[in-house]
Amino acid sequence: MTHQEGKTHLADEHLALEAMCDDLMNRAESGEWRECDAIWDELTRRLEAHMELEEKELFPRFAKLGPDQSEIVAALTAEHVALRTLVLELGLAVQEQLLRLDAVRGLVEKLKHHAAHENEVFYHWARTVVLSNRGIEKGSA
Repeated sequence: MTHQEGKTHLADEHLALEAMCDDLMNRAESGEWRECDAIWDELTRRLEAHMELEEKELFPRFAKLGPDQSEIVAALTAEHVALRTLVLELGLAVQEQLLRLDAVRGLVEKLKHHAAHENEVFYHWARTVVLSNRGIEKGSA
């Protein structure tokens, strides 16, 4: 994987997660709860894999660059915690067929904000330093 492919892969995963949220909203709106369950399972699996990759592989290396980068990692990690909390809450709503569209929209907005934050402060480094030196070959991000 080239460094540009690595950056693109991470950033594209944000877009794919947003698209899955859109699909989830459409299915919930039409009462297709079985499909909601399947979409939700895939969404949460991919989101967790993405955040885990960043937290285990990328954030520690970025934080070592200095105090500014450590602060960025702390902020991004806090965003991950907030996303996981929201995902847990929404997961219960999906199981009980009580998912509200405004709740999914809230998740989409948080994902977009988080993606923009990572794109602004983190992915340039990931592309130019980590991915060019090592590559990420895990197959999921």
